[in-house]
Amino acid sequence: MVTYNPDTFKNDLLDEVMGFIRSNLAMIPDIHGVSIWCENNSPELAQIYQKYIGVRHSLIYASHTMYFIHTTVGAVQPVDKIMSMVRTFIECQLYDYPLATDGAVSI
Repeated sequence: MVTYNPDTFKNDLLDEVMGFIRSNLAMIPDIHGVSIWCENNSPELAQIYQKYIGVRHSLIYASHTMYFIHTTVGAVQPVDKIMSMVRTFIECQLYDYPLATDGAVSI
């Protein structure tokens, strides 16, 4: 069993999710590629979320994040300029996450 420090787990999750997104989006040249990547990689992103917050919300959070990326890239900014927006979106997802009642810090 892995136990995460409740004081740092959100930052650890945020860093790992952002690393996954940044490393993959950097290799995609156009909006069509981003769309395909978002569709194909939601399960992988959900696995990262699951590691920190459990099964219950992981796919929902991953799907929302991918939808945000898909709709923001192209409509608002090119890929390299949206990373701070994506980070803020993920921080908002985790803002009120119920650590104590969900058992999310112990896997």
